[in-house]
Amino acid sequence: RQRQMCIRDRFIIDIREFKKINEKLGYHSGDEILKSFASRLQGFVGNSGFIARIGSNEFSIVKRTDTFSGVNPLDYAQDMKKKLVNTYTSLHGTESNLGINIGIACYPEHGEQANVLLRHADIALQIAKFQGKNVILEYSDMLHRQHQSMSELESKLRTAIENDQLALFLQPIVDLQTGKIVKCEALARWKTEDGSYIPPDVFIPLAERTELIFPFGEWLVEEAVSYTHLRAHETGRNL
Repeated sequence: RQRQMCIRDRFIIDIREFKKINEKLGYHSGDEILKSFASRLQGFVGNSGFIARIGSNEFSIVKRTDTFSGVNPLDYAQDMKKKLVNTYTSLHGTESNLGINIGIACYPEHGEQANVLLRHADIALQIAKFQGKNVILEYSDMLHRQHQSMSELESKLRTAIENDQLALFLQPIVDLQTGKIVKCEALARWKTEDGSYIPPDVFIPLAERTELIFPFGEWLVEEAVSYTHLRAHETGRNL
């Protein structure tokens, strides 16, 4: 009789901010920590599933039906997290604590095809990464809608940065003793085409978690410098 080994659930694990570890300790030490991480992951999963490295700092686990019956995926992921975030020691003796995120998609509730499960686990992972360090999420229709909204907002923010649709406001900070303005705080505002404003506590975290933070930062500095020079020319004072 052929042994059943069909897929059960899929997990995607992302090591947060691993680039900073490479920059701090060097790529060789980073590789050693990555190997230790993979070894811990393999030790935790054992023969009950399959592990693949699917990105520079991402791993995927597929659990087998014949070894995973009756196991709650979220409980399993919590136990996995405890195993993986413990302290890692580099070749030079430096200790590092890793943060991770895990996205989960369950068979057959979230898909019956491997590519569908992978896509849905990745959606759960992206929302988990947005929510913060060591967050674990299982795919749901609500997460899917949230992911779609974030993707649409990211696309609109990219367009707003490229087409100079953001606005910069300077909020003066006054010395209460002298009554003079001593400095200003630069505030970015995003006004959409329909005239509504998207709050900075929405679009700035989005920029921070994507590559958009770099063009956004460049735009902010350029606008602040240009405005300062303009005001200095108009008033004849150095600002």
